[in-house]
Amino acid sequence: MSDLRTILQDGEAWLLDRVMKNAKAPSRYLSALAEVWHLSFQGLTTTLAEALASGVLSDTDPDPLQDPVAAFGRQEARNHRGRGVSLDMILQLLKLYRPAYRDLIQEKLPEDAAREALLKGVERFFDRVEIAFCLAWVKEAEAGNIQDLHLRNLELITERDRYVTIFESLPMPILLLDQDLSLRNLNHAASTLFLGSSRPGAWYYEDGARPGASSLTAVFPGFYENLETFLSSGAERQEFQWTATRDESVLTFRVIVSRMLDLPSTFAGILVILDDQTERIHAAQERERLIGELTQAFTEVKQLSGLLPICAWCKKIRDDQGYWSQLDSYLESHAGVMFTHGVCPDCYNKLRSEGSAPQQ
Repeated sequence: MSDLRTILQDGEAWLLDRVMKNAKAPSRYLSALAEVWHLSFQGLTTTLAEALASGVLSDTDPDPLQDPVAAFGRQEARNHRGRGVSLDMILQLLKLYRPAYRDLIQEKLPEDAAREALLKGVERFFDRVEIAFCLAWVKEAEAGNIQDLHLRNLELITERDRYVTIFESLPMPILLLDQDLSLRNLNHAASTLFLGSSRPGAWYYEDGARPGASSLTAVFPGFYENLETFLSSGAERQEFQWTATRDESVLTFRVIVSRMLDLPSTFAGILVILDDQTERIHAAQERERLIGELTQAFTEVKQLSGLLPICAWCKKIRDDQGYWSQLDSYLESHAGVMFTHGVCPDCYNKLRSEGSAPQQ
């Protein structure tokens, strides 16, 4: 029986693939996220393995109070009912689980009497789980637990509003698009960017006509061309750069496009996140400008550094090409220094003694 437990535990991916194949079409009954499926299979697999190992499934008339399979079904009914899951939804899921577990055992174990006994045990297991679900549902309904359901419904509404508030509060523009690129939802930042100013939550809560993919494509052709390229590529995730003009300002975004993590493709579509790179690009450009200015200044300063050949008598400077220039001309051309000319006191006195002093 340990081999069976291993087969069931290691067969989670196989079971999920089989459930998806048995589902004729994507359904609202099928969860989008892998973790939900993992928890669901984990509970069923553990209970089924223990029931088969203990032999309780061989009893055709078990005590409902002592039956661990029925106890599992009742607890799961309470858990799912508390999350707002309907009985119809549960029964539809069990119809997908039952043949998947049967197929796994038939696939992994040799055909013999032991395998046939296990297959019968699987049938009894799901029969008891379904009966326990239905009885627990009826019992709660007969108890008239309307107030409890009302409170749970309020909790679900509160949870929904919490996530909508978080979605609307995100500073990065985010769009949720269907596979035909029609707009399913967008947050406040995206609404402001693409459609102009709006009240947070207006897109989600208010009724009315919403722009389709065609109208947005006409306004933002370059943006949607990149999205169409992504869809046709079959990739799970891509990035591209997009530039938009708003209020005479040029905005540059790093656009991250990813397919929905939806296993049954019920909510198949793409998630678009726009990361505003405008300030970073402007800062980089300013940094490059400053680096250029500093480099130029450094080059000019460097031209005046080191040893300068200077005539000991006339004080001319020899440049790199071998030409001799006056000191003031050299500094003007290499350091951008402008000169005004005058006479120092020593030279003035000397010239005056020679009778050639300039007028003060």
